[in-house]
Amino acid sequence: MMKESIQTKHQASKAVLLRLTRYILRDRLKICIVSISILLSTILTVYAPTLLGHIVDRYILKRDISGTFEHLLYLALIYLVVSALAWVETYMMIQVSVGVVRALRLELFEKFQVLPPSYHKEHSPGDLMSRLTNDLDNLSTALSQNAVPLISSILTISGTIIAMLLLSWQLALISFIILPFLLYVSRKIVMRSSTDYVARQHALGNMNAHINEHILGAEVVTLFNQEKEQWHTFNTRNRCYKKADFQAEVVSSSLAPLNRFFNNMALTLMVGVGAIMTVYGMATIGMIASFSAYSRQFFKPTEQLSNALNSLQAAYAGVKRVFEVLDAPNEFTKDQEKISLNEINEDIIIEKMSIENSKGEMVLKEISMQIPLGKRVAIIGPAGSGKTALLNYLNTFYDLKSGRILINNELISNYKKSQLRKCINSVPEHMYLFTGSILENIRLSNPSATDEEVIQAAKKVQAHKFINRLPEKYETMLYSNGDNLSQGERQLITIARAVLANPDVLILDQIIAEFNMSINLHILKALQEATRTKTLIFTTHNIDVLHAVDWIFVLKEGQLIQQGRHADLIKESGFYRSLYELVQK
Repeated sequence: MMKESIQTKHQASKAVLLRLTRYILRDRLKICIVSISILLSTILTVYAPTLLGHIVDRYILKRDISGTFEHLLYLALIYLVVSALAWVETYMMIQVSVGVVRALRLELFEKFQVLPPSYHKEHSPGDLMSRLTNDLDNLSTALSQNAVPLISSILTISGTIIAMLLLSWQLALISFIILPFLLYVSRKIVMRSSTDYVARQHALGNMNAHINEHILGAEVVTLFNQEKEQWHTFNTRNRCYKKADFQAEVVSSSLAPLNRFFNNMALTLMVGVGAIMTVYGMATIGMIASFSAYSRQFFKPTEQLSNALNSLQAAYAGVKRVFEVLDAPNEFTKDQEKISLNEINEDIIIEKMSIENSKGEMVLKEISMQIPLGKRVAIIGPAGSGKTALLNYLNTFYDLKSGRILINNELISNYKKSQLRKCINSVPEHMYLFTGSILENIRLSNPSATDEEVIQAAKKVQAHKFINRLPEKYETMLYSNGDNLSQGERQLITIARAVLANPDVLILDQIIAEFNMSINLHILKALQEATRTKTLIFTTHNIDVLHAVDWIFVLKEGQLIQQGRHADLIKESGFYRSLYELVQK
């Protein structure tokens, strides 16, 4: 069972790396230049110690000063070319890494736009932000600073092994005695650090999620004197990240000192055996000098390799999290297979719709209703009666599993979601305004709308008056979800934004409850006039406005218990009448 789990993990890792490689190979020319540079620099690096031994034996020991200086110039030229090639490799890989991260960041942000609302509810904004920034930054660092050293180290080690064997297989074997121990310890450390880096990225995502929520909810925290509690919560997550970060870094950084230890041990053995071989004429001083250089050259890339692997482990943990988002279901994937919807020209019919939450509790129980075309329809009921859940399914935020919703006598799930949402628009209870001008925020629903059309939409919902009183009017900049406006003003802007989209069905979730009686009635009348024959659906706790609507649905504990006009429902001795009488008192 454990072997199968390890094998599955290795296959998943291989799939992630192959997928990342496809992004890297998009810039083949730069990769070719880097490959050629690495190959040339490796050949020169491997040849340099042989030349050094040749200089010692043929020129230094024979006290040939001119020959020594001449060949030392050749050696210096080799190292100069190697340095120039290293600069070319780094420069090209920085360009490749920037391109890869840019492409992934664009894909990830584009994916955010088409993820279903359920995904955003299950993942905190801070965690998603961490994937877009920290995780991709780790990948950028790994590609630009560690990918080339990784490949170069592998080639250098391979070339050095061949050169050492050709020069003296006896000394080579002495040097390699330490290698199995080094490989075994390195493998264990790399496997452990891989798990630690994944844990670190998750801890970082959780910490960023809390920071994001705290910034957005700073005012609420202050109002309820929760600063200390929030600090303790953040401190706990910060400590978790510190622990995960410390563990990952300690484990991974242990590779470098271990490499130096094994390097020194191998060098000591090689020099000792080489000295004995020199006494017996089996080696030369130049050969020992070459092997000393090769020993350093063998273990130094091994140390670089371990450092590169540490960075790549962190990058792998991050890119894996990025691919998790990219692989999440796309809300519009099946739109091409579905039918088009140009307008809604019939009643909306809901038949035996049942909804349960994540805990398996029933939110709505076999609800059946007919929402008349072109009417003002109110859905009322106590908190938790299922009003918002019902609207979420009308907005197709979720796919219905039990029951049916019919639009134009066709299942709602058969329509293209992109077109369906042009016909059905919604103003949620928790609206959002983006950083930008009031004009830009209203125009968000219809980017091609003129300034005059935006102003007309604002006039229809009574937002024009207060906007005109602002110093910059429609060019007034909004920040932090429009906190420089009142709650009611923000809601008027969101309603104007929905009206500008000119949908067939407009849904308002607890919006008009923010205003006084006269404004509520004016908004209902204005919306009906603005949408002409369009359907207006809203939820509210404000009973006073219900005499102005055409039809009322009353929900209680997930069940539809009453429906009808205000005048008729008030005559019945039911739940609606008791609510109305309670408000009147």
